[in-house]
Amino acid sequence: NRTVINVKASQRALREIYLRPFEILVTEAQPWTIMSSYNKLNGTYTSESAELLQGVLRKDWGYDGLVMTDWFGGRDAVAQMNAGNELLMPGNPNQRKAIADALASVPVRHALLRILHETRGFAHARASFAFNVRGRRTCRSRRRESSAPSLRRDVCARRARACSRSA
Repeated sequence: NRTVINVKASQRALREIYLRPFEILVTEAQPWTIMSSYNKLNGTYTSESAELLQGVLRKDWGYDGLVMTDWFGGRDAVAQMNAGNELLMPGNPNQRKAIADALASVPVRHALLRILHETRGFAHARASFAFNVRGRRTCRSRRRESSAPSLRRDVCARRARACSRSA
């Protein structure tokens, strides 16, 4: 059962065997969206693992797209958002309530605030968030341009132009 399986693997096995195909995909194809999986990895749901989503995916591989959960993957909506998911599927009322409750009591990542800002289900909270989501995306794309390979610079530039046009 994919929702309760707990894969036990060493860091070396993860990096050299299991994550390598995903690394190639992310660095070469540069997808716009990636879905985190259902299962646990060394005791933590992958959709709740900041080590995987922020450390490996974003920091090590330089991924700049959207990360979303699989339908009903994981158990804790706040942990999933704080781990690096920007979209929870299916986005049910229990998930929205858990996130709204967390906003009142704990610090949350900017990604969570960005999603809340753009989501109709949190319209009541929008007034308290003052930031330009498109501008942030454009700035982040521009910042990455200087250190990115030529192909990556082209992708970042196209995304920045697209964000500017839709603003």
